[in-house]
Amino acid sequence: MIFRLLFPRIEVSGANALAGQGAMGYPALTAFLGFSQVVARAVAGQTEGRFLHRFAVVHHTGRARFFGISCDKPTKARYVWFDKEVPGKAREKYWFTPPEEIHPQVDLTFSLLLETDLPAERVARLRDDPAPLARCLGHRALGGVIHRAGEKVMIEPTDALELLARSGRGHLLVDRTPELFPNDGRDALDVLLDKLTQPEEPDTPESLAGDRLFMTHIGYLAISPPAVRTRARGEIPHQHAEPIHGLAAFRRTHAVNKQTPMFWKPIFNPTQQTYTLKGEQP
Repeated sequence: MIFRLLFPRIEVSGANALAGQGAMGYPALTAFLGFSQVVARAVAGQTEGRFLHRFAVVHHTGRARFFGISCDKPTKARYVWFDKEVPGKAREKYWFTPPEEIHPQVDLTFSLLLETDLPAERVARLRDDPAPLARCLGHRALGGVIHRAGEKVMIEPTDALELLARSGRGHLLVDRTPELFPNDGRDALDVLLDKLTQPEEPDTPESLAGDRLFMTHIGYLAISPPAVRTRARGEIPHQHAEPIHGLAAFRRTHAVNKQTPMFWKPIFNPTQQTYTLKGEQP
């Protein structure tokens, strides 16, 4: 049976600010997927198996970590590196790309809503003693360290929007990838670049006004046949893959409705050899 669990106000320090291959920004949706799968397995009390159905993320606060001296205010997510030999007053003229060994990081506070398929006996046990839920988050997430989290809530299948309201004000991560494939002959990459460079979106009755768009890593495309790799873990066939990027948006929680593609569901397509995240309505 599908149950919904809300883990509110998870504070992560030093999360990887990599939205995908070669892109810096908000942590990738695939990173949230991996974290959600681990938490769902811990909630089920199992060390193997798949229990995650879908997940949703509400962003509350974020602050970039600067590797160097920044000319901007600390709250702005701009990464600036300076050569120590450059005089302080002239540093604005000597910005340069950070070396590959330096990875940008960000401190985040977000709420995680999981839809999990839990065994009946596990549900009965958690109802009698909900204390183990506090340990299901573990100590690490998104490449960073979890400092604290709010009170855990376990709910029977009910309205997801009511449950999200318990997390407080924030921005919900919603899927807008389908907009990259219009029926006008344009290339998806051109559409993506056009949308990311728009100054702001006009008001629409679909509650898209105020959405802040960003590119994110949503899955993988297999580019080789399955085989046992020399460096792979275990005797399991692995495939080389390339990243698949999509379009997501931060939407204010008060602008969310039942048509919002707020839940991210992992989908495997054996024909196309793709493993991607797709946004679905509550």
